[in-house]
Amino acid sequence: ALVMAQPARAQIPVIDPATWRLRITVDDKPLREISYRELLALPRQERYVTLRCISNTLQSNLMGNALWSGITLSQLVDR
Repeated sequence: ALVMAQPARAQIPVIDPATWRLRITVDDKPLREISYRELLALPRQERYVTLRCISNTLQSNLMGNALWSGITLSQLVDR
């Protein structure tokens, strides 16, 4: 069985898509800035990934498989 912990006080962030911007910096120097609309327009990729808990021992089974989707870091940095 898959059990996921959910913090009691977790809140979904609220943003204004018209003004929200993702700013990427390197050593506190601006590298790129992208709007919410531009971010959503980037082609998404899907990958099956196995994640293993860092505190997992050889006898533990703290791992799971999932299909993750989104954009790659290179799509943001190499623009």
